Order: sequence, then structure tokens, then C-alpha cells
Amino acid sequence: MRYLFVLVLFIPVITIAQLTFEFRWGNERILPNTQYHYAVNNSISFEELKLYISDIYLVTDAKREKIADVCFVDFEDSISGILNQKYIPMNNGKLIFTLGLDSIYHVNMDYEGDLDPVLGMYWAWNTGYIHVKIVAKCSESIEKNGLLDYHLGGYLKPNATMHQIELDNVSSTIYIDLLPLFEMEIIKPSVISRVVLPGKEANRIMKSLSTAIRHD
Repeated sequence: MRYLFVLVLFIPVITIAQLTFEFRWGNERILPNTQYHYAVNNSISFEELKLYISDIYLVTDAKREKIADVCFVDFEDSISGILNQKYIPMNNGKLIFTLGLDSIYHVNMDYEGDLDPVLGMYWAWNTGYIHVKIVAKCSESIEKNGLLDYHLGGYLKPNATMHQIELDNVSSTIYIDLLPLFEMEIIKPSVISRVVLPGKEANRIMKSLSTAIRHD
């Protein structure tokens, strides 16, 4: 009599999923040149919203897997901020990434792809890259033209502005919700409407931005 032995292999399910980074105003994705409101009578219309996310890892009990080195997010570009990767479903792990760029990206002189200065996020050799750029027309701004102009960055102490973020059970979308920062007057255009160099103000706002990250 012959016996047939069947070897059954249990292989962890790996899915091809889309991970998206974006800016939101409350529950709405922020769109270019669209008017949004906050507080009582204040309005704002965003002209530029850009940011860098770097060193993106999925960490499970079994392993630590790097998803991407750098992800550039531009709200005017519908395909930016999207990562299509093979990874274990997020409810089995933790997503770890840096808001901004680690110091190594500022000094490696590799100005290609998402680090290309043509994207408008590079200051100079001694100040490196802008981590987050917010340019808008705001009714509350103290500038004559109503401009709100925040270029937030800095990679050298004491003005380093990158922050490591850890999120559990991420499904598909990670976003920075800007609305609470205006409602809580963390960003207050009537007091400071321009921040364009590393320093204490950039540090303060970047720290608040790091706490405004949510996920679906």
C-alpha cells in the first residue's frame, strides 16, 4: 500500500498595499487655493504645502522592515506621498518614521529624486533642507499681502527639528491635521506670519506638527 504525504506550508500573508501621507483640515484633505475657516471669522487658502518623511519602517514581533528612505509630500501633486509596497498588514505591527529628514540626508550631497533642490525644499549647505513648508494667504496675517510663510527646518543642535513618530494599527492613510494648530493658536498669523530660518520658532511649530499626525 502506498501512502501520499502532503506537506502543508503556512506562509504569512503579505499584501500589496498603498500607504499615503497627506495634509488635512479636520476631516477634509487640503486642496490648493481652496478657502478654509477657523475660529470665528478667520479664513485661509493654502498655496504651498510640502513635507519630508524619512526612514519609514514597519516593525512586528518577527522583524523590522524598511519601507522607504525618503517620501516627499506635495499637496499639489496627486501622486506624491504615496508608497506602494509589499508589507505585512498594519494591524500586525507598528509604523515608525521621522517627520523631517535625519541629518545624514542633509550632508550626503545626493541631490536626486525626492531630494532634488528643484522641489523647492533646499536652503543651503549649512542649513540643509526645509522639513515642512506652509505658504498661504490668511485673513489674520500681519503681512500687507496677507501672506503666511513658514519654512520649517534645521538639522543641527540646538535647532534640530526632526521628530520620530510611532503609530500602531495604521490602515492606509497618515495625515497632518492643520486645523487644531490654528484653532489652538499654536500657529498664530496675527503674531508671527513668517518663519524662514532654523530657530526656536521653527522648533516650537515642528514639535506641535509632530503631535498633529493622525491615521485612518
